[in-house]
Amino acid sequence: MLPKTFLSQLVPARVGEAVRRVEKQIWRDLPGECRIEQTEPSLTFRTVKEVGSGDFHPVPEGSFHWGPKYAQSWFRVTLPEISADETIYFNWQDQAEATAYIDGVPYSGLDIAHQRIPLPAGTRELWIESVCIRSGVWLAGEAAHLDQAGSLFVAPKLESRNDAAWAVYHDLKVMLELMETEFFEYQPTAPGLTKPLTSPVRYSAPAFRASRLLRRLFERLDRAVDVLDHEGLDAMVEEMRRVYAEFPGSVDAGKVVLTGHAHIDLVWLWPERVGEFKAVHSWSTQTRLLETYPEFRFGYSQPASYEAVGRRSPELLDRVKGLIQARKWDAVGAAYVEGDTQMPCGEAILRCLRIGQEEFRALKGSPSEVFWLPDVFGYSGAMPQLLKGLGVKSFFTTKLSWSSINRFPHTSFVWQGLDDSSITAHVVLIHDYNEWVDVKRLREDMLHHQQSAVHPEVLIPTGYGDGGGGPTETMIERARRVANLAGMPQVEWGNIEPFFERQREFQDELPVVKGELLLELHRGVFTTHGELKYQFRRLERALQTLEAAHVVRGLGPIDLHYWKRASFSHFHDYIPGSSIWEVYAEAIPELQQLADKAFAETTRALNDSAAPTPAWFNPLPLPRTWIDGDTCYDVPPLSGAPVAELTPLAVRAPRASAGTLESERVAATFSANGSIQSLLIDGRKVEVTAHKLVSYHDHPADFEAWDVDRGSIVLGSEARLVSEPEIKVEGLEASVAFSYEIAKSSAVTVIYSVRAGEPALRIRYAVDWHDPKQWLKAIFVSQYNGREARYGAPFGSVLRGQWPGYPREEALWEVPASRWVVVADDAQSEGLGILTESKYGFTTREGTVGISLLRSALVTEAPFHPQIRPTPDRPDYSDLGRQTIDIALTRYAPDLPVHEQPAALADVLFTPCIAYQGGAVTAGFRGCAGLSSAVPAWAEPLDKGWVLRVHETLGRRGTHALTLNEGTTGREADMYGKAVDPLAVEELTFTPYQVRSVLIDQ
Repeated sequence: MLPKTFLSQLVPARVGEAVRRVEKQIWRDLPGECRIEQTEPSLTFRTVKEVGSGDFHPVPEGSFHWGPKYAQSWFRVTLPEISADETIYFNWQDQAEATAYIDGVPYSGLDIAHQRIPLPAGTRELWIESVCIRSGVWLAGEAAHLDQAGSLFVAPKLESRNDAAWAVYHDLKVMLELMETEFFEYQPTAPGLTKPLTSPVRYSAPAFRASRLLRRLFERLDRAVDVLDHEGLDAMVEEMRRVYAEFPGSVDAGKVVLTGHAHIDLVWLWPERVGEFKAVHSWSTQTRLLETYPEFRFGYSQPASYEAVGRRSPELLDRVKGLIQARKWDAVGAAYVEGDTQMPCGEAILRCLRIGQEEFRALKGSPSEVFWLPDVFGYSGAMPQLLKGLGVKSFFTTKLSWSSINRFPHTSFVWQGLDDSSITAHVVLIHDYNEWVDVKRLREDMLHHQQSAVHPEVLIPTGYGDGGGGPTETMIERARRVANLAGMPQVEWGNIEPFFERQREFQDELPVVKGELLLELHRGVFTTHGELKYQFRRLERALQTLEAAHVVRGLGPIDLHYWKRASFSHFHDYIPGSSIWEVYAEAIPELQQLADKAFAETTRALNDSAAPTPAWFNPLPLPRTWIDGDTCYDVPPLSGAPVAELTPLAVRAPRASAGTLESERVAATFSANGSIQSLLIDGRKVEVTAHKLVSYHDHPADFEAWDVDRGSIVLGSEARLVSEPEIKVEGLEASVAFSYEIAKSSAVTVIYSVRAGEPALRIRYAVDWHDPKQWLKAIFVSQYNGREARYGAPFGSVLRGQWPGYPREEALWEVPASRWVVVADDAQSEGLGILTESKYGFTTREGTVGISLLRSALVTEAPFHPQIRPTPDRPDYSDLGRQTIDIALTRYAPDLPVHEQPAALADVLFTPCIAYQGGAVTAGFRGCAGLSSAVPAWAEPLDKGWVLRVHETLGRRGTHALTLNEGTTGREADMYGKAVDPLAVEELTFTPYQVRSVLIDQ
């Protein structure tokens, strides 16, 4: 009746209706009911081989809830007989996440995004492992959360798929998204009411200003819907093939390389056993998809997950290994877990990387060339040096895009470490790792690729993550359609390491970023859950001590289990304190037990029943003093001796009064309210003039366990003195204590102490905290107002601005430090050093330093599912109750002896000597002389000999002479501890922040 209209604004609504109409035709219910049986839910997980047929019982009629949260239950599903030539799909409708097994082998995951799975022909029975959790955080608002009463079970269905409708739906959906993207790219935003482009209600603006592509899309899709209306689905399949052929992409548009990705948090909103389940769950889905879609590629990092899958389902791991060999599955990552790089000490990070590289070597025959770390809260400047030393050439992340003040400026760049080691890097600037092949987002990824003129590719992790799951059939179907489409970059699935091989061809043309990659967000994670961080650091000290005992006794490497579990704790939602309480209810005792065991093994290794004489052992490669009763001894590095053989030092007993503390090396005075008034170390004045405790209200705008906001740190409540000072002098230690009330109902006793022979004023905070949502800082006022403060970092330190006025410095209101910080004048020749036992969060501004002592933040998901949580006594807030925190103040100068440099003293003050029964022991190492900022940090035992790790800490150059016992030789070694030069080395040359390894043969 009427001709085609020129009102192109009507086309989007017409195409939208066609999409909805076709979508309704995709799935059809099949007759028959499944018989369902279930095991009793349990918090103790069983593998499929551990479940017997007699463990199942029929489920109740209709729908029901089951739990508790994080519990496992197995379902046995007996399928009805259906005679059908088409593929049968199983639609599992329980809320919980699940994995379907066929003949005892994982077949596919079942979750919000993977609700339907095709059944192999002849399948009559499924076993389904289900865990009472629903973690589709990437589908917020699109799917119901886990019910408060538990997982809601609804009987499954069997369905068939109309493949023509499936194809046409995706064809039209992608083209509609391209139309919408083109429309809004060119149309100015209209004031007032906005509406979806596909809505016919209210005024629909014409595309007055539009690309030719958009006008062609309007016209061509309008004609295509005519075919659907008049000729049906089968004809529409062919019509859409013609449509796509008429809209080819351009080779000049750049390329998006997709890698299948299922980011699995090993712990976070679930305990570790659920993280292991998630690996089986996600991997079974992805192996199925890799076999279905030949072009698809998938990658996974974390060897900890490969080990877990190997324990739970060796058959699945074998399938994965086959896909690795076929180059369809990328095993990359370098580290054992995707871990934090700022709080662990440098040696611990190195071991986490080395374990990971050995695991990758076992998996695929070679170590990983790519360090894969998409989701972590900052990146230490030591990483390029460590990575390059272990064979890594490139690095990938997405998290830098989360910075809230200063936008990271590059996508492809060269990351240069503090020591000048370089690797290439690639960052997704505006999106994350939970991508779903969205037309607009892919276009934006290419448009925001800052180096596209030089490096024409971007790498996009694609698939649902955080809780795992990975890509879906829909994503892969969409990728097929956008692979070569007008208005889009070229899109293809690709392998990760070849992407970076191509990037390295342009390395010389890429911008260079030197030093740490600081994330301007999640600043609270350096403090949240103080007991966790204390036990974490205690385990590091315990392993350092145990390895030192193995070195002097020639016992070879310690049990690798220690380092694997320590490395597991690096995971980026573990040590930061951002997981649920159930994680820490398991983690804190485990860390404590591992440390206790390591210390006990140390004593057993040192004891000699043939000479049961009381003795002391120094586990550090640094000289030190040690007090035993009323005597102070000099104890050489990595050695022990009976008390009678140790060299006593001529020291005097410290003195104390209500306002003073004094030893032969330290003199401090205090005001009537307990603040520091003056401090002298070795007769030199340290310009610190005040110390106070301040509690701040802690109400971050988002991410309560993760963040501390700038507004919180403006106004605080100072502690109030409540009693007279308490003075103690015991042997060679003296102290004065001041007790305070703070916040509404909390108390802190500040105990200042000095010990004979030590160049430090120790401070202990005995805390009894009862106020939630508070942030407690110890604040020290000094006169050291240099432009930059120096913060301890893994294997070194980093300078950050402390003057106000610019956004970069203003964004540094809370930053990490690896247990020490120095403020000094610009010359960096004299300053105040603050050392902590296990505190990592700091604020500095114009010489004033604030150490974050605790955060009583809301624990992640504390109020969630109270009826079905298995830990009824869990705390709602972190860091409540009694706790003890130790720090120390010292004088900083770059020419102080090596064992009094801040990086060394942070170990010496908080790592005790070990009492044992036996004779003298030694590693054959007597010390270093020369560059005082090059600190001997660790002794690693090997099958033959041992490795001394030395690192430069202050950005200086120079040499170190090694002093070894007669008959002991040292050779330069690599990061793995293998000799790289057959010649003996007696002197080490250092460049700024360099890490050196020396293989020592006794």
